[in-house]
Amino acid sequence: MTTANFAASTALWFFAGASVFAGAKDLVTMRISNVLVLSLLVAYVVFLPLVGYGVQLIAWNTLTALAVLGGAFMLFAFGYIGGGDAKLIAVTVLWIGPEVTLGYLFYTAIFGALFALVVLLFRRLPLPWFLENKEWSVRLHTAEAGIPFGVPMAFATLLILPQTHWATLA
Repeated sequence: MTTANFAASTALWFFAGASVFAGAKDLVTMRISNVLVLSLLVAYVVFLPLVGYGVQLIAWNTLTALAVLGGAFMLFAFGYIGGGDAKLIAVTVLWIGPEVTLGYLFYTAIFGALFALVVLLFRRLPLPWFLENKEWSVRLHTAEAGIPFGVPMAFATLLILPQTHWATLA
């Protein structure tokens, strides 16, 4: 195993874990922290030279992420997603690259719709007794609360990661 292979494998596991953590944190707190998003950005920059990404690939990844960030902030401005969701989706696209971005966005939309339906159904039912003392479940059960979009983004990330350059190099 070369240094590039090891770095790509480490990056892949780090990114997958951070994505799952972001989804879980969003579910429990309805927040995706700037520290987490910045950590993903810094890790991306640190792993780049170790895996030998070229300037052209980095440029395309960056341009795609900026385009998605613009679209995500429009969704944020209209109240469809949170600011943390917008930043997380952009940094995810930076990591995964333009080749699989449309697939990622498609999976995110599908998982987002399914998750929204599950949450709406959850809100129509009485809150189970074993969740009554959990602040996050009470918040999620409240009709006025939003839907933690980090959860479907995490599922979409895990589904798309095997198709990325990172997986090819690992």
